[in-house]
Amino acid sequence: MAQVYRKYADHTMVPADSYIRNLDLAEKVRNVEGCVVECGVWRGGMIAGIADLFDGGRDYYLLDSFAGLPRSRR
Repeated sequence: MAQVYRKYADHTMVPADSYIRNLDLAEKVRNVEGCVVECGVWRGGMIAGIADLFDGGRDYYLLDSFAGLPRSRR
């Protein structure tokens, strides 16, 4: 998993330990059918690692906000 992180490290803001834990979690559900959605993509490094882990055959939906998020209304 560290090898996948190194491959995409320049394209993610996710720290190495969290990135690897995310891949470990994705590995546990890789046999579940369906689409993959990532919210907060930035430069796509995390989803690229997940796509490497999964062997195709899925649709990927990548979402991000280029204007930031609205203020909370608490």
